Amino acid sequence: MLIAPCVIAGSFYYYSAERGGMFGTFAVIMTMVSFGVQSGALVVAGYYVERMLRENRDEIAAIPDDEEVTEADRRDERRYRQLQAATAWDRLVRMRQYFPAGILCGSAVLMVVSCWLATFLSDACFRTFELTDTVADKLDGQVFTIDGSAGITKPLGNVVLALFFISLLGYLWFVLWAARYAASQPGLLGRVEKVSPKARLPESLSTDLATSAFDESSKPRDAKIHPAHSPRSTS
Repeated sequence: MLIAPCVIAGSFYYYSAERGGMFGTFAVIMTMVSFGVQSGALVVAGYYVERMLRENRDEIAAIPDDEEVTEADRRDERRYRQLQAATAWDRLVRMRQYFPAGILCGSAVLMVVSCWLATFLSDACFRTFELTDTVADKLDGQVFTIDGSAGITKPLGNVVLALFFISLLGYLWFVLWAARYAASQPGLLGRVEKVSPKARLPESLSTDLATSAFDESSKPRDAKIHPAHSPRSTS
């Protein structure tokens, strides 16, 4: 029931490109039907999941957490925070890590340029290829060429692909470098949390401090009598 409308819509789109006529209209209608069916299934599934969680809240809350999974989550969180602290932009500049920072900026610029060209100049980058076309008839028998003389991409399209893959390689290099750089400074996270004004105490530690402060304030204090108000001897 969920897959059939999508399959029928795809079939109508195939025949609309080959035969035309009413198949294009049927394809649009079946696409709307498939969208409605998929959306309705998502809403119904979400309703029953929420209902099950609400009716069995106590049983679910009583299930203990897996210690190994919890410990792994803590390690991942600490590793992520360590990575964020080590690769903060101001710290990269302060530590004179100009080359990795330049790689990251250059990769971002190349990615933006490639996406801009592929979006706004798509006709100048790629050749039109329909679902019912063949490589031999529409692309001169070649899917891709370096110079863009044949295949799905034109010369500008090859430039777009080159920019995209160069930016992707630069980003992957930065990710690997950042992981090694953060691992080489195991004490960085503690120093950052110590000097950061936004750092919060752990919940257990803050609770202990608050409890001890309350105990100190509630202790009876010895009354100190000023000498001027001390009782005089009547002898």
